[in-house]
Amino acid sequence: MHWKRSTKWACAIAAIGLYLSIALLFKYSYVPPTLPRGDKVIALHRPFGLFGKFGTSAALPELSSIADTPEHPTRSRVVIYEGLQRLGPGHVEHGEIAEYGHGRFSHWQDQAVFSSTDGTNTSSNGRPYWAVLPED
Repeated sequence: MHWKRSTKWACAIAAIGLYLSIALLFKYSYVPPTLPRGDKVIALHRPFGLFGKFGTSAALPELSSIADTPEHPTRSRVVIYEGLQRLGPGHVEHGEIAEYGHGRFSHWQDQAVFSSTDGTNTSSNGRPYWAVLPED
């Protein structure tokens, strides 16, 4: 009976030691993502809407007041980033984004419509995507 109690204590102490070691490791190994520079940086969240071969869309309602519209097709100053890499060209028609990809994008009304730089699926390639309002 005494052996069982000491074994339980030893296991508890070992578990606490393991937990503290792992917690200390993660405390110092976590590196928050580096953000692109801009007056406003907004993470685009998955799942993205997919259309065509390369096109992707993400909701961007917080910047809809400065987005491109039929009346103002090149008004938006928003730039889309894949990680820290700026995508482009911008203000591209959605059919062209869907067919050709290679980083083309558009900020249209309440949506960011874009494609990856290398033709991979933006929903599964693991890269972060950002909508950035550049600094003045």
